[in-house]
Amino acid sequence: NGAVLSGAVTLGPGTNEPTGDNDPTANPEAGEAPNNQSNRTVDFGFYRQQLGNLVFLDDNRNGTFDAGDSPLAGATVQLYAADGVTEINVGPDGVLGTADDGPGGVTTDASGNYLFSGLPAGSYIVKVTPPAGYVSTIDTYAPADTTDPNANTDDNDNGVGTTPGQVSSNLVTLAPGDGGAASNNTVTDATGTTANPTLDFTPMVATDIIFTITITNSGPDTATGVQVTDALPAGFTFVSSSATQGTYNDATGIWDVGTLLVSQTATLTLTSTSPAPTPTTSRSPAPTRRTLTPLRATIRRTKMMMIASPSRRRRAAQAPPSRSAGATRPSPLTRTSLSARLSNTPSRSPSRPECSPTPAWWTPCKAASPSWSARALPPPARP
Repeated sequence: NGAVLSGAVTLGPGTNEPTGDNDPTANPEAGEAPNNQSNRTVDFGFYRQQLGNLVFLDDNRNGTFDAGDSPLAGATVQLYAADGVTEINVGPDGVLGTADDGPGGVTTDASGNYLFSGLPAGSYIVKVTPPAGYVSTIDTYAPADTTDPNANTDDNDNGVGTTPGQVSSNLVTLAPGDGGAASNNTVTDATGTTANPTLDFTPMVATDIIFTITITNSGPDTATGVQVTDALPAGFTFVSSSATQGTYNDATGIWDVGTLLVSQTATLTLTSTSPAPTPTTSRSPAPTRRTLTPLRATIRRTKMMMIASPSRRRRAAQAPPSRSAGATRPSPLTRTSLSARLSNTPSRSPSRPECSPTPAWWTPCKAASPSWSARALPPPARP
């Protein structure tokens, strides 16, 4: 319960008590035994450590509390021992040693503030759980302080990582009378209090974003070994994926589709979270439809260099060869449109293959021999 005890003290019966112990007033006072028969040396000293203090929304996503940012009320803040597992049961009032002591920590007030008080010297870890839909902001504003909160930098994010949900600080050490490495602690001798207000946390709003990628084989042949590469944009965090065909690897961003029959369509749905500058009323906006325009798609050839129809093979056999001696086929296609068609039409000249008009992002044609090529064709008209 916070009580402390002295060792045994023996009084009397002679005149062997300490003398000169004139605090707080002269000894003896009226009604007090003579100085050598009283003991004023049994003293007790107390101090308290405090730790806080701010959880705020990093609206401009720069990792520090500045103009435009706003405090975050209702976040749960818990105090742990140095092992990061043992919770210090301060209770809802945040003061250790009071009647409401229990697990669960405290909740930030309307100003985004939290405070732990009545703490002994030692090392602690603080964990913050923001309301649903928030992720921890960047750690790059003051990375040395994020790594070691004893650097004593104020108004930056001390939550390690940028994941949704609960975030944890690294170890912070409290010592009585320590003004802090950056002199940001407050030492109040009159109350024996040393307060460290620099352990701040900075969530951002996270919004669910759904990407839908659809591909169609426009023929005339079956496409095998189809792969689509779609890496999420910077700042987006992968949550889950589902595909009507094949598998998606979020680590590489590759959707391994497999085989697509003529006119067959496959769809990949990616769910991710993206930091937004301000809170929104909806966590799940309408799905966003994406085409393959910004993607890289690879259609891998089989040993037969894809299977062309008999009529195509006859037409190809009748076409005059234009490949120079020793020429080899180019590497597999590295780009394709939403509706890709494969052909083996010979190029018009040995120096430059036939290329259809292409959008600005398309890799320029470089092959100098007849090759499998991708042609951008409009998708079939819908009824």
